[in-house]
Amino acid sequence: MMVSPRNSLFTSTFTALIVLIFSIGPSWGQQELLDGRNGRNIALGNFRPKPSLKVRQTLLEQAQFPVVDVHTHFRHRLKHDLGKLDEYVQLMDKHNIAVCCSLDGKLGDTLDAHLEYVGKKYPDRFNVFANVDWQGEGESDAPSTWACHQPGFGEKTARQLQLAVGYGVSGLKLFKQFGLSYRNPNGSLLTIDDPRWDPIWKACGQLGIPVIIHTADPMAFFQPIDETNERWEELFRHPEWSFPPEEYP
Repeated sequence: MMVSPRNSLFTSTFTALIVLIFSIGPSWGQQELLDGRNGRNIALGNFRPKPSLKVRQTLLEQAQFPVVDVHTHFRHRLKHDLGKLDEYVQLMDKHNIAVCCSLDGKLGDTLDAHLEYVGKKYPDRFNVFANVDWQGEGESDAPSTWACHQPGFGEKTARQLQLAVGYGVSGLKLFKQFGLSYRNPNGSLLTIDDPRWDPIWKACGQLGIPVIIHTADPMAFFQPIDETNERWEELFRHPEWSFPPEEYP
C-alpha cells in the first residue's frame, strides 16, 4: 500500500503533538501557580510573611491627648454626604481627634457650600482651607485662557481670600498640580515666586493665615513602574500616583 507524502507528514505531525501533550501533563493550558509553595515562585500580592520576632505589642487606638488632623479632604472623599460626615465624626470621637482640617474648601460659591457642610452641624470640629482656582473657566489644554493669566488675577484672589477668612476659612492650600502640571502659555511651569502671585501671599500674611503647599512626591513615583521600582507595590495599587518620566522630566 502506497502512503502519500502528504498523509505521512500529517501522521508524523499528529503523533508529535500527542507526545507533546502527554509530556506536558495536566498543567496544559493552566497558569503557573505563584504561591511560593513547593519550590514555586511567588507573586508579590501573595506574599504574607509572618514575623518570627516576638515582642510586646501596644495597639494605640486612641490618642492620649486631643489631636488635630491637618490633612483631610472632605469634599473629595465624602462628596458632601451628610451621613458620611456623621460617621466620620464618630470615628474622630473614637480616636480622640478634636479637630480636622479640610484642605479642599476652594473659593467663591463652592466654598460657601463646603463651609456649611462641615460647619453647620459640627461648628467646632472642622477648619477649612481655601484653594486658588488657577484655571478658572479656561480650557485645560490652553493655558493662555486660564484665569491666572488674566490681568488682575492676584488682586482678585487676594480679595476672595479676605472674604473667605471673614466667613471662617483658616488657611490656604496649594495642591501638587502647582509645580507639576499648571503651566504658562509658553509651556513652562508656574512658579511660586512669580510676582503675579505676590498679592496672594501678601494677603495671607496680612490675614495671619498659613499656606500649606504640596511640594513633592517620592522620587520613585517619577520612575518607570517596573521590577526595579522600590514602590512598585504601592504604584500597582494606585497607578494614578505615577508621573511617567517622559511626561515629567
